Amino acid sequence: MSEKKSKGFDTKMRPAGEMYVWLCGMGLASGIIMVIGLLWIIVANGVEVFWPRPVYQVKMTDGSVVAASIVEDREKKVAEAGGDFKHEYKLFTGNKDVGPQFRYVDHDAIESMDVAEGIWMADREGSGKAIFYPVELTLADGKTVSAESPEFKAELQGVIDAAEEARHQAEVIDKGVIRDYAAENKELVFEIRLLQNNNPDERKDLQQMDELYKRINMLGADAQDQRAELMKEYDELASRGGPFAQLMEIHDRSTTLFKEYEEYFIESDALKASIKTTTLRYKLIDGTERSYTAGEILNFYQPNEFGFLDKVKFFIAHFWMFVTDSPREGATEGGIFPAIIGTFVMTVLMSAAVMPFGVLAAIYLREYAAQGLFTQAVRIAVNNLAGVPSIVYGVFGLAFFVYGMGSWIDSGAEDPMAVASWSIWLIVAIVVLVALLVLAQEGLWKTRTWMPNKFRQQAVSGLSIVFIVLLGCLIYYSPFFNGFFADRAMLNEPTFGSGGVLWASLTLALMTVPVVVVATEEALAAVPRGVREASLACGASKWQTIQRIVMPASASGILTGLILAMARGAGEVAPLMLVGVINHVEELPIDASYPFFHFERKFMHLGFHIYDLGFQSPDSEAAKPMVFATTFLLIVLVVVLNLGAILIRDHLRKKYATGTF
Repeated sequence: MSEKKSKGFDTKMRPAGEMYVWLCGMGLASGIIMVIGLLWIIVANGVEVFWPRPVYQVKMTDGSVVAASIVEDREKKVAEAGGDFKHEYKLFTGNKDVGPQFRYVDHDAIESMDVAEGIWMADREGSGKAIFYPVELTLADGKTVSAESPEFKAELQGVIDAAEEARHQAEVIDKGVIRDYAAENKELVFEIRLLQNNNPDERKDLQQMDELYKRINMLGADAQDQRAELMKEYDELASRGGPFAQLMEIHDRSTTLFKEYEEYFIESDALKASIKTTTLRYKLIDGTERSYTAGEILNFYQPNEFGFLDKVKFFIAHFWMFVTDSPREGATEGGIFPAIIGTFVMTVLMSAAVMPFGVLAAIYLREYAAQGLFTQAVRIAVNNLAGVPSIVYGVFGLAFFVYGMGSWIDSGAEDPMAVASWSIWLIVAIVVLVALLVLAQEGLWKTRTWMPNKFRQQAVSGLSIVFIVLLGCLIYYSPFFNGFFADRAMLNEPTFGSGGVLWASLTLALMTVPVVVVATEEALAAVPRGVREASLACGASKWQTIQRIVMPASASGILTGLILAMARGAGEVAPLMLVGVINHVEELPIDASYPFFHFERKFMHLGFHIYDLGFQSPDSEAAKPMVFATTFLLIVLVVVLNLGAILIRDHLRKKYATGTF
């Protein structure tokens, strides 16, 4: 004992790190509290969008009266009052066709606040929510139904249902046959522009002939003299033949096409007109009477009459509408269905692109590449790429995918190689490929002592890079490829040469591939060495060992990398703003029209939708609840996608118990 004291050892028992254990526990608890707090703020504010609030009759000290729901009750600091705090309410008064929807009112300015008995609220197609007392309903046949009548609600609901059915039928026509007509007519317009472009000497007269055709079609039946004069001028140009005769033939096809679809236009217009045949007269709380088209009311309810079950039903119905409808009123009303579809399609495409490239790169780095300076440099580069700002990837995606690959797909290379030069480089690429395949045969070089295995592997790596570069240049600068959409590109109507969901997915795949590479390498390294040696001892080749032993055992770790990549990619916004995302779309990247998958189309994204609502909306107060609701949906979508990958990972983890993950 004395010897230990003389060497500086203390014989007293000291705590073996218990304090640091408590600190680690506190750190974990703090992280959990912050995550739960974040989710609670998002969920609580998002749910408020769908939960009905009571409506109060608020009487002000100046004698004015408003009907409003309380959105927020807060304290504010007033500098004029010596820094004192004042109590104020944020009120939602609706009726934005009359005035502002939101008002901030000091508590001292309120004389009384009582529940407004018998007041109604309604969601409208074009003017937001309305808060009112109904007066009477005027039907299409002139019949009026008083609000005191017991059949008033049934009549109004019948009008709303009929308008919804007419709206649905008109939408089916507009997005069906009329959209087909628009696509065919767009092709005819494209033919006209191409004809004018290919005939520069006659371009001015061709444009004049096209304008005459449009003016003739715009004239009504009461302008026969003017029509005859224009037709004479039109026929004079058409009689020249050549391109003028071709233009006349295109115009005839356009007229025939319109006649084929004219009945659908008439039917769609009639359906839309039927929505406006009834009128609802209502009274505001200050006694002012107004009228509104009853068919443009989407639903009505009396929030002050709701019990708890009624509120739950209201919540479910409005949440479902939010998920399945398209945005309206500058995205402050309606739903976010296009944004959900766009986010889902982009995330799936990104995952399908990032997995094979990331996994193959990791397999080569871990299992085949010689562990030298080159391999270490590649690993350092991969790790550094994970820290590059996402907007840089957006700029790269715009330059490489949109302006590079997209323009090449549309119209080929701007400056293709000569055939002779291209043939020479093709021979060089074939020689490199043959040398690469010969050096890659391990069995052929096991007995060759004059070529070290490390040198051979480095040669294979170098030749692989050379061959990929040569192959890419041969494809890009091919003199035999002029693009798939050269005519459209010539008229400045790019197909793949502009942003779209495909390029956005590839940009995010490039951004998240380092995550997959690192996770896959760690998963491969975690497979026990004994398992590999046992497989090789049984006569399996190296690739058979990787394919049948190592890959299944590391599958759960590989999927962990995919989960991390999906979580990061699904929420990115900055790169998408450069490569295809917009705030409103008419067509989805996936629909029922052939070829069903339209990867060249622009798309909506939940993350960008949140940014657009929060910072670009002209009505920031109305957009604020939608921001939280959309954020909640984005989190749910990411969780659902990740949960699917987690379930697959857990299944594989149980199936292949050799991996230590």
